[in-house]
Amino acid sequence: MSLEMKPGMTTLELDLIGDGPERGRLEALLGLEGIADLVPLTGWIDHGVLQPRLRRADALAFPSIREFGGGAVLEAMALGVPPLVLDHGGPPELVPPGTGHVLPLVSRAQVIRDLQGLLRSLAADPDSLAGMGRAAQEHIRKYFTWEAKAAQILEIYRWVLGETTVKPDWGVPLGTKVEAVSPNITPRPMRPVLCGGARLF
Repeated sequence: MSLEMKPGMTTLELDLIGDGPERGRLEALLGLEGIADLVPLTGWIDHGVLQPRLRRADALAFPSIREFGGGAVLEAMALGVPPLVLDHGGPPELVPPGTGHVLPLVSRAQVIRDLQGLLRSLAADPDSLAGMGRAAQEHIRKYFTWEAKAAQILEIYRWVLGETTVKPDWGVPLGTKVEAVSPNITPRPMRPVLCGGARLF
């Protein structure tokens, strides 16, 4: 994918982190496109120094069609780095509007065109990413911390036990249907719940 930088446009640098059998092909492609100096192939990085490295990024470009989870997307968002993902698999379910960009998956050519256009736009106006990064980080704090997950599970148990008629539904992506959480629940100690013969609490 080649990006033609326009006069006055901020230089775009892609930092590819990781290693694997595609490295040789990528090195050849970067040389052919004449952008090897803009795309450092860092290789494998110890996880202990990965977070500070990611935190320096303006965005995480993650146009994967084989990612059905999205741990890397959540990690980037937690660091305040807005993700750029495709509308396929798990990643788009993690990126509500305003926290990153979700590109449609139509064809390889369309993905390339859309990603080129988006990267050009972001290179011309990198300040637009700051607000998204803050929103992404706040989204993670609100819905993906252990405390938030515990509160969501508690809401589900209360619905199962008949303590509320409001079925928990936070929407997809998570948090896009915030009115689903019942505000009228009176907290009380939970009865032990049996699941497959095991006492949960």
